[in-house]
Amino acid sequence: MSGKKGKKKRAAEALEPVEQATATPGASFHKPSRESLASRGRLGGYVTASRMSPEERSERARQASAARWEAENERRRALGLPPTRRRLPLLSTEELEPWLEAVDRRFPDRQWSSHEERRRQALLLARMAAAAASHEYLTRKARGDV
Repeated sequence: MSGKKGKKKRAAEALEPVEQATATPGASFHKPSRESLASRGRLGGYVTASRMSPEERSERARQASAARWEAENERRRALGLPPTRRRLPLLSTEELEPWLEAVDRRFPDRQWSSHEERRRQALLLARMAAAAASHEYLTRKARGDV
């Protein structure tokens, strides 16, 4: 189930043990509404986040992301699939500048439709050069030159 109905049903299921434990005669127990429980849960995350520094929030998000990817890779292992590949980090502006210049030298008459298209071409050149350097290193290492 998805959406609000699924959340309400899960909240009701979570309250069942509490209702059973307090079902003794004469006991007064104020049962909070499902809506108030849900809103308090959402508010709790915002309050916790507001009390953290940006670095702590970033670290918490990084840990949560790592946990999600680990769960996904476990699921893939159970199915006999390889784990997901990590993406290469993006180059900073300073690291990308020589590659942008190389793009301009290689395609002097080209009219780029956008800055992003020129940037993508520079990234492609950088990755091709990294792959060539890696291949050369592994070849030399196999020959015993390294």
